[in-house]
Amino acid sequence: MQRRRFKTTLTFPDRLAKEAERFREEAETKPPGQERDSLLRKARQADTASHIDQWVSSPGLKPPKGRGRQLRRPLGPRHGWDGKAGGR
Repeated sequence: MQRRRFKTTLTFPDRLAKEAERFREEAETKPPGQERDSLLRKARQADTASHIDQWVSSPGLKPPKGRGRQLRRPLGPRHGWDGKAGGR
């Protein structure tokens, strides 16, 4: 059985913005109460997800080029450090 695949025509942030707007429009039609609050909360969550996506995608979060991955060597009994002053 083949999976159904389809191309998205909108970018992820655009879909989130559209979803948030849809929730807000639906909330306007509801009387004050739990259902309306839930729709407004979903709209805020979509806005927050869009902001997080922008933040994560920003070039300021990219690792520096050319430095590679630098790891610190863990300290502990298995690595030659016994916790006593004076070394091994």
